[in-house]
Amino acid sequence: MTWFGVCCLFLLGSVTFAEVTMRDFETRLRSINKKIDTAMRQMMVQQTFVEERIRSEGDSGIKESRLDSTGTKPYHSTTNNGIPRRLYSLPDQDRTLGINAPQVVMNGAEFRMKSEYIRLVMPSRTNTIYHSTQMIPLPLVPPQVLQKKTVGEQTKEMQEWFKAWKNSDYSKRDYRKYFKPVMCYLEGAWLNGNQQRDGSPLSPAFNHVQDVKRWEFATGSMPDYDKYSWLPSRIQEIANNTASFAKWDYRVLCHPISIDVHLNRINYVDDLAVRTANEWTVNQYIDSNIARFRLDPRNRGTLTREFFYNYGLLDTIMAEIPGKDNYKGNLKDDSFDLPAYGYKKGDPMLNTAFYHRWYKAQRSSDKRLFNRHRGYADSNLFMAQTSQKQVASTTYKDLCKRVGSKRECRDMTQRWTYTLPLAITYLTPLSSWNPYGIKVSSLFDYNTWNKVIRQDGKRYGGLTASTAWGQSSQKNFYLTPKEFYSDNTHHKGVLDTKGTLRQVRASGQNLVIRNIGGGVGNIRQTYPIFPVHGEGSTAWKELAALEDIVMDQKKYLKMFRLKA
Repeated sequence: MTWFGVCCLFLLGSVTFAEVTMRDFETRLRSINKKIDTAMRQMMVQQTFVEERIRSEGDSGIKESRLDSTGTKPYHSTTNNGIPRRLYSLPDQDRTLGINAPQVVMNGAEFRMKSEYIRLVMPSRTNTIYHSTQMIPLPLVPPQVLQKKTVGEQTKEMQEWFKAWKNSDYSKRDYRKYFKPVMCYLEGAWLNGNQQRDGSPLSPAFNHVQDVKRWEFATGSMPDYDKYSWLPSRIQEIANNTASFAKWDYRVLCHPISIDVHLNRINYVDDLAVRTANEWTVNQYIDSNIARFRLDPRNRGTLTREFFYNYGLLDTIMAEIPGKDNYKGNLKDDSFDLPAYGYKKGDPMLNTAFYHRWYKAQRSSDKRLFNRHRGYADSNLFMAQTSQKQVASTTYKDLCKRVGSKRECRDMTQRWTYTLPLAITYLTPLSSWNPYGIKVSSLFDYNTWNKVIRQDGKRYGGLTASTAWGQSSQKNFYLTPKEFYSDNTHHKGVLDTKGTLRQVRASGQNLVIRNIGGGVGNIRQTYPIFPVHGEGSTAWKELAALEDIVMDQKKYLKMFRLKA
């Protein structure tokens, strides 16, 4: 309404000036609110479009790693062949591995991890408290080792146990009780934004990290050690002209696998780019710190052929791992009136608080079960439902069904988290074996450790009584006699409880334990099994087929287009 019209109405006495002005203001305000709501909804849908575009380009998995060298060929770039190298050994620390800032895609969310240590911690078994964890216990030392009277005899017996483990031979020494497989996995979720006092939807700390990463992207400079992660944020839901925000977050946890995973159940994934760049044979590649692996889906041994399958050994292992409700979680999913059941025949309704990708849905009309996979075309992603309020919820409104003669409607609200397997690492008796009786401190804080263990640098593991460490700890985890190995390197000096100098080696996690004495040699302790994002693309699948044909021509001879 124009000011001329307002004045006419006022003069005619049909309405007061204040009433017309307020009515016009309210109409305009409703119009503005509607436009803002439409714009915000479009932004939310646009974010969904971006995520769906990322999903369609490949599977969930590691996408890139930081460039630190190049060469004359594309495959010399470490963004391609350096991905497995980003998982590294930390044998001098108790139950710890390292990961070095890979770029990851998980259910359409693309993010970059920071460089960090992976402590072998697991979700709590005793409660459902958000992010409550506990350390994975160390395996026991075989009693046959402890029964030996001297350290030399114990060392030889321990070498025999490692030989049995390497050969998967438990006929004489049942190593399965003392060599425990552990699955380490990457968990991601959209978390509710923290509403601040000034009304901003995300915390200043989160915004600061985003600004640091934007600076890094724009300038190419970076802080030491990739100590900041790049985590996206998004509009999660819109209600009453108000947008609720969510921020992506991740963590790395581990889970003690309940079944034994023989070493011959883990097969290498050939990487021609890595092998060509380094001019390696297959055996050299397998023995390197860059090799990547996969599990035999049938759990029968070394793969001799490729085949179709749905539910395999990896699914069995991941089904043991809980989401954010921890091991006591128990949730069901009946979205769209299609209750989810376990994938195997005869399974009850699925406990969706544990990670899974395959399940069976039941139609209400005929009670028949049919196979379903979480996600549209992502073969790698595992999902779990949670009740934790910190996780952003998704709501589907007006889910209606007919009950008798009535039509009942309800809103469906759920919270989900996602995960990818990273590596299988084995806990061995070396982490518990302490034949010299060295004191092991629980100190892990660096400042306290530096003051108590290192004595401000005066003790550094030297081979004299004055420079050797006075005790071992989680940050200088040295317990294994150096004679356990065939080489005479990497040992440090630690004093036992009587003050006697002992020369010992690190007892923590390795990718490959090298040069074990007694004819054992090298044994891989950690198997990177993480998926790669590009493997889900059409081009990668075609190249993988071509690779098999070229590298095994005798087997695939019929695939060649031969002229008569």
